[in-house]
Amino acid sequence: MLGISTALLILCLLPNGIADSASFIYKEINRGVFSKANFSVVCNRSGYSISVSSTKGKEQSMQELNCDSTYATIRWHYSSNNNTDIVFRRNADRIELSGTLKGNPVNKILKIDNQPWYQVVPLGLQTASWDSIGRSKFWAVSLDKPAVLEPVCFHIARITDRLLPNHPEIACRCFHMNIEGLPTQIWVGDYFIRREDHIFLYYQGYSFGSKKPTGTIEAVIH
Repeated sequence: MLGISTALLILCLLPNGIADSASFIYKEINRGVFSKANFSVVCNRSGYSISVSSTKGKEQSMQELNCDSTYATIRWHYSSNNNTDIVFRRNADRIELSGTLKGNPVNKILKIDNQPWYQVVPLGLQTASWDSIGRSKFWAVSLDKPAVLEPVCFHIARITDRLLPNHPEIACRCFHMNIEGLPTQIWVGDYFIRREDHIFLYYQGYSFGSKKPTGTIEAVIH
């Protein structure tokens, strides 16, 4: 979920903006590598079940996530055709993982704190927008080098009122994000949540001091 560069999401949501079921697609270009992912989100009694199938070059992966009513991750199963199959589970202030990474056995405990774990960041921010003061930080697990299988702490640096960059007629709350312990010259990101219904619409990320976005996510709502 980290390192998204260029993406298009198509979501299916109920008119009131609360997802009972949803599906969306993103297409990513990151350093010349194209990838595509298909998401399915279903509401259940305990929260949400999320399924993701994606393709990145020759790599194909599947993900299954169980989340609570705020999209905080409880369990995450990640597998791919490069002989990787890992299950992650939240247990109090740690994430326990076990499985196989590129054919090698892996068992690890990731130390975090009591902040939420949003493996699907945009969905977590949809609910955080209701009470962001109480959730200024959250966690995600990186699958990208150099922090493979390491917890990453995202920080909501500030929230401002902004117009949507690609549709300036739409008013949004913009979450200005950075990663704790990582210089802002390396990465910062802006996530746009529509004011009227708290739905994620757009992301733009900046890396390595770029003045222009080096990555975007655009959401199209049906």
